[in-house]
Amino acid sequence: MWIGFVLLLIVDQVSKRLLLSSATVSLVENTGMAFGLLSQNTALIIALNILLLLLLIFYRKKWFDRSVFQRWAFVFILAGGLGNLADRVFLGFVVDFIRLPGIPVFNFADVYINIAVFLLILHLLKRAPNHV
Repeated sequence: MWIGFVLLLIVDQVSKRLLLSSATVSLVENTGMAFGLLSQNTALIIALNILLLLLLIFYRKKWFDRSVFQRWAFVFILAGGLGNLADRVFLGFVVDFIRLPGIPVFNFADVYINIAVFLLILHLLKRAPNHV
């Protein structure tokens, strides 16, 4: 799992750094949270990201019963959170570069976080009692 985390984080950070150095790619410098919310509160956003990551790390043994869905969800959310946090700390903004019609611009870290949510939903559905 930790190898997966490291690989995901590397893909996110390397893709952003490569695109930052490219003059042909149109990037978005997102200083806010998702969809640019709270764009004037960088310190608050960084503090919330650090708090979330610390809570995930500190309580991971208590929150997760170590199902496959939960373990991979933890890996994806940690890689996504740290990827975007690294951007905020070192660049002052999150680099967004993936454009799809009708969807705000995003990056690999955002994809990772969405995959984590999907995996947690699958876990909850798997554990839910069958009601007829």
